[in-house]
Amino acid sequence: MGKKVADATVNDLNALLNGIIALIGIKVSAEDKPEHLKTVLTVLKWIQSQYATWTIEEIKLAYELLVSRKLGIEVYRAIDPNYFSDVMAAYLRFRQGNVELQRVYRDQLLLPESTPKEPDQDEAEKWMEFTLKRAVETVKHGGQYQDLGNALYDWLDSKGKIQMSKEQKIGFWNRAIDEITWDIANNQGKNKTLHETERTKQIRDLASLINGMLTPTASNRVLTYAKVLALNHYLVSLIPESDFVVVVSSLKSTPSL
Repeated sequence: MGKKVADATVNDLNALLNGIIALIGIKVSAEDKPEHLKTVLTVLKWIQSQYATWTIEEIKLAYELLVSRKLGIEVYRAIDPNYFSDVMAAYLRFRQGNVELQRVYRDQLLLPESTPKEPDQDEAEKWMEFTLKRAVETVKHGGQYQDLGNALYDWLDSKGKIQMSKEQKIGFWNRAIDEITWDIANNQGKNKTLHETERTKQIRDLASLINGMLTPTASNRVLTYAKVLALNHYLVSLIPESDFVVVVSSLKSTPSL
């Protein structure tokens, strides 16, 4: 049986996050450790407030499936509330379509003893609807919703909500190339936590972006970010006209990738 987050000790949650950090390969220098610890604390509070009924075991399983490339979203060396939520949403979608994992839940092998019933099958839908509201609020208040893993975009696209012309698709693709090229070129020497292998890969991706012959990783990164741009364009359309001035003024700045 699993232990619910609500019943977990601080040590349990620290062990969970340390395991996730090791699993996805996050490396932190001594210089960046204070900021990293602040982020970890934020994520701990997020898990406690938003995932209290989940078990430690199923969160571990979600990240194991992520790293095994079975959740259908890209693996990022990142630990923050936004990406954590995307991983959990992808896990719920995977769980609903996996017969063996459904058997595990039916037999309550990952559930705490106090949970007598199978999780609600509409849980993923409800969570994505909540995520959509959160994304709209982010944009309305001047931010860009990052949608790491493209979980929200893919959900909306599967429902036919995001409609684009060929010209719009090309425009988002080209803008993604321009902004990613700028980002890699300007941040190569600044990111001191980047592993040497990752740094070499980014240099190779930068060269491919410049010469127009995209490597598979560069192409995937461009597609992922083009979806982020398309999603934020869609989110703007959902905001009432009375709030539109706030959006226009805030989207003038170049977003972080």
